[in-house]
Amino acid sequence: MKMKKSANNLFQSPEMREEFYRKLIHLASLAVPVLYFYAEKKILLGLISLGLVIAFIVEWQRRKQTVFSGWFDKWLGRLLRPSERSGLTSATMLIIGSFFTILLFQKEAAVFSLFILSVADAMAALVGKSLGRHKLLGRKTWEGSFVFFCCTVLLALCLLNLSFLPLLILCVTLTTAELILPNSLDNLALPMISGALVILLYTIF
Repeated sequence: MKMKKSANNLFQSPEMREEFYRKLIHLASLAVPVLYFYAEKKILLGLISLGLVIAFIVEWQRRKQTVFSGWFDKWLGRLLRPSERSGLTSATMLIIGSFFTILLFQKEAAVFSLFILSVADAMAALVGKSLGRHKLLGRKTWEGSFVFFCCTVLLALCLLNLSFLPLLILCVTLTTAELILPNSLDNLALPMISGALVILLYTIF
């Protein structure tokens, strides 16, 4: 009963609710790697390019004193981090990161990297903020990093053909990258680092 009450109080926290809604965007982006299993690269790049055009229109309009900017601030403004108010939103960065990951890397590496962005990063943030008690770096916790590492291992086992050593190198390196990357850059940098690392490990091993 006490645990249930604690969980309810946790979700009633404004910060936790906002983080949950933010990570729904990450989970929604699962559609991109799933679609990549079935769609050709050029078709998917075309769809993401359309999404990117829409995202930049939104970025432009939310900075103007218009009806749209008022609506955006009312419904979505509370989800923005301070860095996003003057810069690009994490959603736009996510679309940019997805576009360049698909553009630059082979399909297997790109799909894995997009799953890392959609699943591992989102789960690490949710667990770290809701259950994390032991600070590791800044506001990030041991619990969040452990969940990221476990998700990365499972995704690598399911999606990549790597032996134990390169798989371990991959998972430890990505967990470290997620830990040290600032929140304003992780949606862009994390899948790019992941894709490059997968290609490098395939080349070496």
